[in-house]
Amino acid sequence: MKRSDLNQSAIIKCLRAVGCSVAVTSQLGYGFPDIVVGFLGKNYLFEIKNISTHGKLNDSQLDFHSKWKGKIFIVYSIQDIYKILGVIGYD
Repeated sequence: MKRSDLNQSAIIKCLRAVGCSVAVTSQLGYGFPDIVVGFLGKNYLFEIKNISTHGKLNDSQLDFHSKWKGKIFIVYSIQDIYKILGVIGYD
């Protein structure tokens, strides 16, 4: 079973608080990103890593990312996601 990064729960809570829909996909495996976020009519795939442990992509994630035709964002904090989404004032 895949272990989610420790910061994932806090990030999901913050995203929902600003009106995002969040599908937790970290348990899917096969390198699929941790969460899919819907915000203002757009979908975002986020791979959440823990900066304190220098989280890096594992082999299955590297493989998935290399084959995916869309954008996947690798993030370390809610501030990283807010910047991508253009959310202001929730730091």
